[in-house]
Amino acid sequence: MKANILIIGLSKGIVNQIKKELIKSTSKNSFEINQYANVDDAVKKYKDEVIDIILWEENENEYKHFKQLKKKFNGAITILISNGKIETIIDEINRDGLFRIATSGYKVSDLVKYLEEALHKWQDLQNQKKKITGNDKETLQKELLIAQEIQKNLLPTDSPKWKNLELACFSESAKNVGGDLYTYYGMQNDRTLISKHLVAVGDVSGKGISAALLMATCLSHIDNSMKLNLKLPERMSYLDTLLVPFTKPQKQNCALCMVELIGVNTNHAFVKVVNAACIPPYVKRKNGTVEWISSKGFALGQGIGVQFGYKENTVSIEKGDMIILVSDGVIEANNSKNELLGFELFKTILESGKNQSSKEMLHHIREHVNNFTKGHEQHDDMTIVVIRYH
Repeated sequence: MKANILIIGLSKGIVNQIKKELIKSTSKNSFEINQYANVDDAVKKYKDEVIDIILWEENENEYKHFKQLKKKFNGAITILISNGKIETIIDEINRDGLFRIATSGYKVSDLVKYLEEALHKWQDLQNQKKKITGNDKETLQKELLIAQEIQKNLLPTDSPKWKNLELACFSESAKNVGGDLYTYYGMQNDRTLISKHLVAVGDVSGKGISAALLMATCLSHIDNSMKLNLKLPERMSYLDTLLVPFTKPQKQNCALCMVELIGVNTNHAFVKVVNAACIPPYVKRKNGTVEWISSKGFALGQGIGVQFGYKENTVSIEKGDMIILVSDGVIEANNSKNELLGFELFKTILESGKNQSSKEMLHHIREHVNNFTKGHEQHDDMTIVVIRYH
């Protein structure tokens, strides 16, 4: 069986060089290369064909077409050659779980190496595709129910007892097990001059058992990182590097948003936010207005975030304000008409809620999301964390 490789943007001369080198290390019968000058041509050409590996040299403004291409071939192992304008394609990179990235000034030998790795990865995936018998399915279902209970127990309690802060947490998998997570860490006692509390919501790419296993790994590493005195951007870079050995083999990643609430025991409290491809947090002010803290960054476990760094945003908060964190399963919830809940409707839901307690707000959100979906099958894990400063 041949791997279908799609190469976009590279010259014929470079493609021929790549083909010759790949034949030396593999064989001409193990792959087939299709070459196009730009993404637009490739999008027009392909309809129902299967693409296994994509090698794409990004040109300015082509990322929009690239998104269309990846939608058709969402399982393709993707290698990106970037001209350095990472910000323009950051969302696509995070969503697609980039396999490798090469920057300007690359060597052909680098591209050959990345394609060799991608071919090995593709072959491993083919070998893993096995049929499951009826007895196997029954056994697997029982094991999944056990795994579901174990996974629930991995998450901390849904309402920790903190001074000045009230938390309400909810997480539900679309299948028996999933990849969403939440965790938190608090440092506050009578001797603490300035309190610090950290809350995180994460979403591992993929579904089912593989996502659940990676979720447990991510949760463990996040919690262990709390022992280190790191600033939020440093913590994200640390986790990005730490998770690479676990995410790269299966072409997965972990989207994570962290908020650090500082000084809630003083009159000058504020929130620091660092985001790695997760849904940025919302702030619902005590007067009822809702703000969205725009924040972008590369998903963890790709090794790209540590290369380009993570940005930290700071927002002041007052007593009565709320911070709401959600995974993309909430924003992308579908109804029977295949419509998405979306950011605007979610903001409207938050605006219509009262600032009485975090539990009441959590109930309000869940009720409105359920009313929107109206029993429509859940396709993605959902996690919601509401923090109220009082």
